[in-house]
Amino acid sequence: MRRRDWVSVGSGGAATAVSVFAVGSAFRWTQALVATLVAISLAAQIPSRRAFSRLSSLLGPLGLAAALTALSLVPLPFAVREFLDPVGSGLREDGATLMDLAPWPALSRDVPSSLRALVFFLILIGVVFATLRFTASERGRHGVLAWIATMCSLVGVVVGVHEILGAHRLYGFYDIHAIPNVIGPLLNENHLGSLMALGTCVSIGLVMYPRQRTTHRVGWMVAVLICAATTAASHSRGALIALMVGGAVVVGLLVTQRFTRIESPRRNRTRLATNAIPIGIVAACVVVLVVYSSAGKVTDELSRTDLEEVHRPRSKFAAWKSAEVLVEESPWVGVGRGGFEPSFTRVNPASGSVTFAYLENEYLQAIVDWGIPGALAIAAAFLWFVSVAIRRWRDGPLAAGALGALTAVAVQSNVDFGVELLGLAIAVTVVAATLAYVPVREESGRALTRTRASRIALTFAVLLGAALLLSSRTKTLKEDHEQLTEGATLAEARSELERHPIDYLGYAVASTLVANRSDGSSIRLLNHAMRLHPTHPGMHRVAGQLLLRAGHRDQAAIEYAAALRSSADPKKLVEEITTVFPKELAAEAIPADYANVDIILTTLREHEHEDVATLWLGRILRSHPRDARACGLLYETSLQHGDVQAALTAGRSCVELLPDHQTRLSLANLVLKNHAYTEAIHLVADVATWHGLADEKSSAWLILCDAYIGLEHWDEATSCLHHLDVAGDLAPEQHGELSKRLETIKVHRAEFEPAGSAAAPN
Repeated sequence: MRRRDWVSVGSGGAATAVSVFAVGSAFRWTQALVATLVAISLAAQIPSRRAFSRLSSLLGPLGLAAALTALSLVPLPFAVREFLDPVGSGLREDGATLMDLAPWPALSRDVPSSLRALVFFLILIGVVFATLRFTASERGRHGVLAWIATMCSLVGVVVGVHEILGAHRLYGFYDIHAIPNVIGPLLNENHLGSLMALGTCVSIGLVMYPRQRTTHRVGWMVAVLICAATTAASHSRGALIALMVGGAVVVGLLVTQRFTRIESPRRNRTRLATNAIPIGIVAACVVVLVVYSSAGKVTDELSRTDLEEVHRPRSKFAAWKSAEVLVEESPWVGVGRGGFEPSFTRVNPASGSVTFAYLENEYLQAIVDWGIPGALAIAAAFLWFVSVAIRRWRDGPLAAGALGALTAVAVQSNVDFGVELLGLAIAVTVVAATLAYVPVREESGRALTRTRASRIALTFAVLLGAALLLSSRTKTLKEDHEQLTEGATLAEARSELERHPIDYLGYAVASTLVANRSDGSSIRLLNHAMRLHPTHPGMHRVAGQLLLRAGHRDQAAIEYAAALRSSADPKKLVEEITTVFPKELAAEAIPADYANVDIILTTLREHEHEDVATLWLGRILRSHPRDARACGLLYETSLQHGDVQAALTAGRSCVELLPDHQTRLSLANLVLKNHAYTEAIHLVADVATWHGLADEKSSAWLILCDAYIGLEHWDEATSCLHHLDVAGDLAPEQHGELSKRLETIKVHRAEFEPAGSAAAPN
């Protein structure tokens, strides 16, 4: 190879390595570094006379995605934007009016994110042009796939070193906020698992490549084990399933290729039809055995998937359901690539407690981002690439490994967003380029001039993208949020909203900064922030505080209840509720449908607010009369603290759900002492059906009789006492009490019955 080829290969390989090992290129500066390396690789090829004989199918979906993203950044009149995306345009204009903003008038709902997405696609297009130059030959394809497999193996080694050392920092110095199952360059277990599944499939293909030394073949076998073991260690269910499917594709293609080479075409078709399915099953079983031998917890991870997860409000499946609202709002142009995160907080009920930066389904994400027509166009271009790639299945083990690797990533993309990360996207693009290669030829004259001009333009575009990534024009929401939460000024809030005009946090911060104004601007800003994020606990708390100051305590309780539903620190909020509200309103400010009952009760008991606890449990029972656990908690609380009102609530609501007779006796005694005779009767009315200790039954009969006496129901009381006497459950010392009660009844009946009436029976 010439010197410029070595420069192109070296900078391209470095770009791939940096994209993975620099924390998956999750930061803007790492993306800028990758873009610079890709630009160097492209610039080294500018003088070359060799050009592609036709357009590669891989450029179809990438080029179309870049074009649609660029189109969403074109400034348009308000009337056009309102017609294509009425909801997004309305939200942006309302916010601009409140804060006197002038955001970029494009279709994208978040311009900085769309700019980053455009640079992302330009980088991938640059990677395609840089790689296709070498994949035109089998030797080049082998070298490219060997580099990807080597890099994936090194990632597995890095993971293994961190695991052996018990490290809690990446490379020993990078702090990790949420410690994953295993620490590797890609911190998200799903992304790491996807990359390792890709590396496993590519390595299997390299093992079977015939034109290599035996030592190299052994090395690729080691790479298979390292990548498969790391995939299993990631505990990513999506990656494990993807590895099984991708491995099955690789093994199935290798076997089919061998049959195709040996037998005649007619017998090939017959043998393929009769053996394809069994071969696929056997291949899948082989991959399962490899994964299972690498990690004992694989079965446990797969068994964690159940139907209940589909219905959990914080799950990705619930997020997919919420995304339908965004599609309905803007079916033609979508929200713009990158506009998902600020748009989703408004439509997802779980946004108050969990943040979705991506939809975790690449295919649904495309519809949300680019609209239905754009997604269909990209799908058509993608099918063009797929049709070309599948036709390469006869090209030997390298093609089999590449097809299996891309299949694995495509499968996992149904439940993850790994290719949104540059570290995985570049590896996938490089592997895809080995299937979408095109012949090269020598150019001259005007054709060569046009080719070199296009190379210069692409190199300049990628370099410009690197510069944009280092500027404030592409600041992420996370970066701006960190700045806003560190004591931002009103000018900084305005600057953030100029970049992200439908971000709730900018308006929320601005509302607190102008809280002392008397023109009502603070309320309007807070209302707009809550419109953009209806479930944010902090904003509902602020709204509750403002309503309290204005004397609207009932409305304030509603806001506090909304805040508590999504609060990450419910204990602190419950403590505040019991401080600012009287006990009746405090019980109203705690939602009756709150999921974690124990943490609420524990907090209330720690701060000695059992009265609020009993009122709140009573609310739960009124909403859910058959809630056995609430009944039990209310019985326990009322007995411990002698709360008659709570006992009455329990007695009226769910006697049938009482845990045992002893609890019912204790409650009945409590309400009887407070002259709640009807409730006492309700608690022990079925004493005749009780089975158990005689003293429990006799105590229950006495409570029942005393309750009738208290109500002056003399006939029922007399019948009750005689029944108790005949039953023989009374202890000898209790017979005197029975006689006293009968004498009391006789005296009272004599006083209140008319003279000459018949005496009551003894």
